[in-house]
Amino acid sequence: MSNSIIINRSKHPSILADHRMDPVTKKLLKVGDEVCVCAKCKTVYLKSVWINSQRKSCCGQNVTLSYIPNKEYGKSESIPIITKSYQNHFILFLLATIVFAALFGYWHYLYEKTQDRYSSIYSKNAKLNNELNIKILSLTNDVSLLEKEKLELEQKLNSSSRKLSSSSQRLNSSSQKLEQLSVKVENANDVLSSTIFILGVKYEEIENYSIDYGKYQAKIYFTVNQPIYFKSAKIEAKGEGYINAFIYDANNNLVCQVYKNSVKDGSNTLNFNYSIAEGSYYMTHQGNVDLTFISDFDEYPISDNVISIKGTDFGDTHYMYFYQWEYQIKLL
Repeated sequence: MSNSIIINRSKHPSILADHRMDPVTKKLLKVGDEVCVCAKCKTVYLKSVWINSQRKSCCGQNVTLSYIPNKEYGKSESIPIITKSYQNHFILFLLATIVFAALFGYWHYLYEKTQDRYSSIYSKNAKLNNELNIKILSLTNDVSLLEKEKLELEQKLNSSSRKLSSSSQRLNSSSQKLEQLSVKVENANDVLSSTIFILGVKYEEIENYSIDYGKYQAKIYFTVNQPIYFKSAKIEAKGEGYINAFIYDANNNLVCQVYKNSVKDGSNTLNFNYSIAEGSYYMTHQGNVDLTFISDFDEYPISDNVISIKGTDFGDTHYMYFYQWEYQIKLL
């Protein structure tokens, strides 16, 4: 059986460039012609010529090649040997391994950092709780001591008028201690609860809502039902920049503000650390960075009996910018 080849422009450029002709018919070989190549002398014939006249008469044999020898630049064509290389597979596997190792290392770093933060918070809470208990115990002992001294003075006054002067001095002494106790009680107003309370949409719950970004200077209204120490709130930034956050009272008087000049892309914490009295307020901001807000919120009011978040001036279904409010209650 004769091997035939169809001339192709990209595979057989030398045939076309040399203007090679069929040696019998003298026809110029062109793209699309079906040819046969004598296996011995490498002469190229049109297939019809080979079958009809040259088979067995050319070089005394009828074997043909399955390719056309390349005469260009005097070099013989060699059949390419296709080998399968696994180099790319190995490179891809190596890159995937490096990326996975980097991601795992980063996750482990974040996990350790989170555990350290939790341990620090628990330790601080325990320390504050112990300090509060010690102060309360000290105040209780002082009150008991003063009550005992007062009772002794009253008994002595009733039993003998001769000791009136002495009893009066003791009474004055007791009054001084009572005044000291009053000062301690007033100072106790700065004692905070050991529990840190959280209100508002939690940062990790933002993805449960439809969100958008913007720089609108919207107001979020809230009321405080008892004195608190407002610690912080979180924001979600798209990009980097700065932000000024403000809290105003119902008469538009500035209560406190916090400035952060290094807002990073993603989660950021605004540390207010300010005592806020009972009353009505609103929170707003200025800045050059887009912040995340919720556009399908229908859960107002958000309340825990200490703080009640009423809504915004941007719309009844919007929750604007400030997430996960943290605060402590002022004791006494």
